[in-house]
Amino acid sequence: MAQMNISIPDKLKSWVENRVADGSYASSSDYLRDLVRRDQRAEEARMRLQAEIDHGLASPESDRTIADIIAEGRAKHQ
Repeated sequence: MAQMNISIPDKLKSWVENRVADGSYASSSDYLRDLVRRDQRAEEARMRLQAEIDHGLASPESDRTIADIIAEGRAKHQ
Protein backbone atom coordinates (compact mmCIF):
# COMPACT_ATOMS: atom_id res chain seq x y z
CA MET A 1 0.00 0.00 0.00
CA ALA A 2 1.34 3.44 -0.90
CA GLN A 3 1.81 6.15 1.68
CA MET A 4 0.80 9.79 1.46
CA ASN A 5 1.62 12.50 3.93
CA ILE A 6 -0.84 15.38 4.14
CA SER A 7 -1.04 18.61 6.09
CA ILE A 8 -4.34 19.77 7.52
CA PRO A 9 -5.30 22.55 9.92
CA ASP A 10 -5.49 21.66 13.61
CA LYS A 11 -9.28 21.97 13.60
CA LEU A 12 -9.60 19.33 10.87
CA LYS A 13 -7.05 17.10 12.58
CA SER A 14 -9.15 17.25 15.75
CA TRP A 15 -12.25 16.36 13.75
CA VAL A 16 -10.55 13.27 12.31
CA GLU A 17 -9.20 12.24 15.71
CA ASN A 18 -12.68 12.59 17.23
CA ARG A 19 -14.18 10.39 14.49
CA VAL A 20 -11.59 7.75 15.32
CA ALA A 21 -12.09 8.17 19.09
CA ASP A 22 -15.86 7.75 18.84
CA GLY A 23 -15.34 4.41 17.09
CA SER A 24 -16.59 5.48 13.68
CA TYR A 25 -13.22 4.56 12.13
CA ALA A 26 -10.30 2.38 13.15
CA SER A 27 -7.70 5.01 12.29
CA SER A 28 -7.22 8.36 10.61
CA SER A 29 -6.06 6.48 7.51
CA ASP A 30 -9.29 4.46 7.54
CA TYR A 31 -11.28 7.70 7.74
CA LEU A 32 -9.42 9.31 4.84
CA ARG A 33 -9.72 6.18 2.69
CA ASP A 34 -13.47 6.24 3.29
CA LEU A 35 -13.65 9.91 2.26
CA VAL A 36 -11.74 9.20 -0.95
CA ARG A 37 -13.99 6.23 -1.78
CA ARG A 38 -17.09 8.36 -1.19
CA ASP A 39 -15.65 11.07 -3.43
CA GLN A 40 -14.95 8.48 -6.13
CA ARG A 41 -18.54 7.18 -5.98
CA ALA A 42 -19.92 10.74 -6.08
CA GLU A 43 -17.79 11.58 -9.12
CA GLU A 44 -18.85 8.39 -10.89
CA ALA A 45 -22.50 9.23 -10.18
CA ARG A 46 -21.97 12.78 -11.44
CA MET A 47 -20.40 11.47 -14.62
CA ARG A 48 -23.29 9.02 -15.20
CA LEU A 49 -25.79 11.83 -14.67
CA GLN A 50 -23.90 14.12 -17.03
CA ALA A 51 -23.83 11.37 -19.67
CA GLU A 52 -27.62 10.99 -19.35
CA ILE A 53 -28.08 14.76 -19.61
CA ASP A 54 -25.86 14.85 -22.70
CA HIS A 55 -27.80 11.94 -24.19
CA GLY A 56 -31.08 13.75 -23.55
CA LEU A 57 -29.85 16.99 -25.05
CA ALA A 58 -28.71 15.14 -28.17
CA SER A 59 -32.05 13.33 -28.55
CA PRO A 60 -34.71 14.54 -30.93
CA GLU A 61 -37.83 16.22 -29.60
CA SER A 62 -40.68 13.94 -28.58
CA ASP A 63 -44.44 14.28 -28.50
CA ARG A 64 -44.62 12.21 -25.29
CA THR A 65 -45.78 14.02 -22.19
CA ILE A 66 -43.84 14.16 -18.94
CA ALA A 67 -46.44 11.81 -17.44
CA ASP A 68 -45.80 9.32 -20.27
CA ILE A 69 -42.06 9.45 -19.68
CA ILE A 70 -42.41 9.00 -15.91
CA ALA A 71 -44.82 6.08 -16.36
CA GLU A 72 -42.41 4.44 -18.80
CA GLY A 73 -39.51 4.87 -16.38
CA ARG A 74 -41.48 3.40 -13.51
CA ALA A 75 -42.52 0.44 -15.63
CA LYS A 76 -38.89 -0.26 -16.55
CA HIS A 77 -37.79 -0.26 -12.90
CA GLN A 78 -40.49 -2.57 -11.58
